[in-house]
Amino acid sequence: NRGQIVGYYDLIIGNKPQHGFVADPVTLIDVLSGVVQLNTGVVRVTIPSTPRFDAVANIDVSSLTLGRSGNEASLMACRVLPSIFGSGNLRCTFSVPVSELACADTRVFLNGRLRDGTPIRGSDDVRVRPCR
Repeated sequence: NRGQIVGYYDLIIGNKPQHGFVADPVTLIDVLSGVVQLNTGVVRVTIPSTPRFDAVANIDVSSLTLGRSGNEASLMACRVLPSIFGSGNLRCTFSVPVSELACADTRVFLNGRLRDGTPIRGSDDVRVRPCR
């Protein structure tokens, strides 16, 4: 029910022909406009609910971090936006200086946990502006 994918594959190495795997859910994020403005000081991110995932009901908002590595404690606030799925989408605001994003960065990473402790990770392409 968490959206995990489990399975196995055959790879014959010595006497161990089968390998199992579990793929944990990874949340989607949308950096609004795809541009991080260094001079505004904030970046806004939407974490959408889907038919199989209710972002508001399942994400531990206090665990969210966003930035160059995804481990930067840059969360400022989150609010709920209307959604046709679940109880809504999460719109979160993060601090650009704390995120450590710089002109050369082209991707931003978000880390966090679901309320049951399952780790989540998301990313999106970004352009950092203004840069010389």
